[in-house]
Amino acid sequence: MKTHRICVDASFVVRLLVEAPGSAHAEALWDEWASKGVHRFGPALLSFEICNALYRYERAGLMTPEDVADGLAIANSLAITLFDEASLSIEALRLARRHNLKATSDAHYLAVSRRLDAPLYTADRKLAQAIKQDWIHVIA
Repeated sequence: MKTHRICVDASFVVRLLVEAPGSAHAEALWDEWASKGVHRFGPALLSFEICNALYRYERAGLMTPEDVADGLAIANSLAITLFDEASLSIEALRLARRHNLKATSDAHYLAVSRRLDAPLYTADRKLAQAIKQDWIHVIA
C-alpha cells in the first residue's frame, strides 16, 4: 500500500456498523489499514452523518434504538482523526461549486482528501461518478 493515510466518508463507516452491500469489503479494508498503520481521517461532520444514517435505519425499522446506541459507541471508538477547521468549509464550498454537487457535505470529504493528498473511500457511487477521479475508491 502506497499511502499511510486515507479519508473515509460516513457511507464507508456505516458499512462497518451495519450489514449492507459492501460491508465485508469495508471491514477487510479497515483491518488491512489497521495492520499496516494507515491513519484514517474525515471532516468533523462525519460523526453527525453517521448518527443521522443510523437514526434513519431505526426509523425504517431496520435497527432498534439499542442497536443505534451500540453503533454510535462503536463509531465513536474508531481511530479516525476528525478535521474541525473553518477553512475546510471554504474549500468544500469551492469543490461543491466546481463539481456542481447538490450539497457541500460530500465536498467536505473531498476537501480533507485533497488537503492530505490521500485517497477517499466511500460507498457513495453517485459522489464518485460526479467527481470522476482515480483517488476516489468506491467499495462494492
